[in-house]
Amino acid sequence: MAAKRGKLRTLVTLVTTVGPIVYKFYKKQQAKKSINNPK
Repeated sequence: MAAKRGKLRTLVTLVTTVGPIVYKFYKKQQAKKSINNPK
């Protein structure tokens, strides 16, 4: 059980660290797409 909790904490840390970076990159890609493909 303790190991599971530790793994969960690691996952949460990973998400909070990598999440914003991935989100920023995704937003940038979306912006690029909308520029290339005007509706």
